Amino acid sequence: MVGAAVWTVPVLQSALAPASAASPPPVCTVNCPPGSTCATNTNCSTGLCLNGVCVIPYGGTGTCTANSQCQSGNCLGGTCAASWPGTTCTSSSQCLSGKCAGGRCKENPLGGYCRSTADCANNMGCSGAGTCGGPGAPCQNKTKCLSGNCKNGLCQ
Repeated sequence: MVGAAVWTVPVLQSALAPASAASPPPVCTVNCPPGSTCATNTNCSTGLCLNGVCVIPYGGTGTCTANSQCQSGNCLGGTCAASWPGTTCTSSSQCLSGKCAGGRCKENPLGGYCRSTADCANNMGCSGAGTCGGPGAPCQNKTKCLSGNCKNGLCQ
């Protein structure tokens, strides 16, 4: 009876082991798609292994389904778009606004993409559809609206 009790303890311990004890995903080595774990650029079909993950580089044409698959961190409508305002950049082409200054992407102009008003330049509002100064965006005057029409504090 003592032998049976001693034998069940290790079985219970292994059955109750945390899932984090599982081995990490294998490193992909040949023609790895975006999002795969990688060790070098040559492992990736995209040609870029960034922080151990294959990503679509700036200017790449691959299809994405998640922000993590893009070097820019911005999968927009299935395509890797340039970076959002406030993110790190080394050239203006890496920014949605087309402006990189001081190593950071600047805010987007009237009509540019936005997630919030902070993404828009010159105190423009962000519309529910994700456009700086688009219909429904908060505004102080007509110059803050893509349509040129600000009524009751909202772009028309």
